[in-house]
Amino acid sequence: AIDSGPNPNLLQVALLPNTVVRDLDILFVIDDSPSMTFKQTSLKASFSSFINTLSAGGLPNIHIGVVTSDMGVLGEDDSLPGNPVGPMCNGVGKDGVLQTFASTMIDDLYISDIAGVKNYTGTLTDRFNEIATAGANGCGFEQSLHAMKRALDPSNTMNAGFLRSTARLAVIVLSDEDDCSAAHSTVFATDTTLGPVGSFRCTRYGVLCDVGGTTPDEMNQASVKDGCHSNETATYMTDVGRYATLLKGLKPDPREVVFGAIIGNTAPFEVKDLTPPGGTTSQPTLVHSCEDFGPNSDEDADPGVRIAQLAAAMPQGVIASVCTDNLSTPMTDLALRMKPLVGDNCLQQAIQQPAVCEAFDIDASGAMTGLAACDAVNTPPCFSLTPDPTLCPVGSQNLKVTLVRDTAVAADVWTSVRCTL
Repeated sequence: AIDSGPNPNLLQVALLPNTVVRDLDILFVIDDSPSMTFKQTSLKASFSSFINTLSAGGLPNIHIGVVTSDMGVLGEDDSLPGNPVGPMCNGVGKDGVLQTFASTMIDDLYISDIAGVKNYTGTLTDRFNEIATAGANGCGFEQSLHAMKRALDPSNTMNAGFLRSTARLAVIVLSDEDDCSAAHSTVFATDTTLGPVGSFRCTRYGVLCDVGGTTPDEMNQASVKDGCHSNETATYMTDVGRYATLLKGLKPDPREVVFGAIIGNTAPFEVKDLTPPGGTTSQPTLVHSCEDFGPNSDEDADPGVRIAQLAAAMPQGVIASVCTDNLSTPMTDLALRMKPLVGDNCLQQAIQQPAVCEAFDIDASGAMTGLAACDAVNTPPCFSLTPDPTLCPVGSQNLKVTLVRDTAVAADVWTSVRCTL
């Protein structure tokens, strides 16, 4: 991520490319394991807020696609899947193929709306609600990042046409468990030396903690743990750094990619010895890190450490909690983060007024050049914050960034605006 600049007390509220591109591909990676019914319903309920924010001032030329976390029992580095695990985990699952879930009103495996030319009938919200109804019958080993990679891989010809070389990209992961992208299917095998067959294996071998979990054996011990992160040298699990490299390399500039993680809080992180439902023997179990205590039984989630680590590694990474009965706020925040990618220079966070703000031009190497605030005669180069209620919704206090230039700016220069909140 971009450093804090000369004044670390200011928080970045906008990151703006100086080349306008109106094409935007949006990939949703939706956990379709048995605990996700309500969370998918909440996602669908928040979509109108998301798309209304994104389209204020004009809808970008969008592709919207959905894949699920179900990769069956196929490891990232395996040529063939392993043996089935129960009735839901077998083969390659949905294999990162875009899903429309039997919608009859979309002509492709994804939604397309290019300058008003649509490949669907009816409303955009209705069609998204159909393809986001992923169900809750997918594999409980959620390989969200493996599915993302597979979805964006040019060799996956089923998804041909979705990812455009000219477009900017946003990926949104919705999950109530951490990523379990396996390097090898052996992590799913019945080998009892790895511990009971279940999702805790993903934690034991895919995560390490600086306090209480410096090895897989320590991770297996009941305790409160801290400083948890991906095990980047794990034998059985794929390192998160591989996915960061993938996303950063998909576009000429990694700042052209927004990665959103709507996941379980990364802390607290605790392992307890608990007896599973229907069982007779206790076993290490990852405790939920958040619960909404709403009217639904599945409003809880486990720490999404690996997925959060990928978000933190991206120049435009956003992390939000899935433990809520209303995802409108995180979805609106994600839309605000995407708007500058398509030339709508709205602030991405609300700020207090009067605000103390600074702006910097930052090239691809990270070199920073300060911009002055525009004075009464707009002496260029300079910046100002301008009210624009049509383009910029209330979430950004209707403010957009106006840049005044005296000379052309290189295509690899992006402008960072930072303010006190």
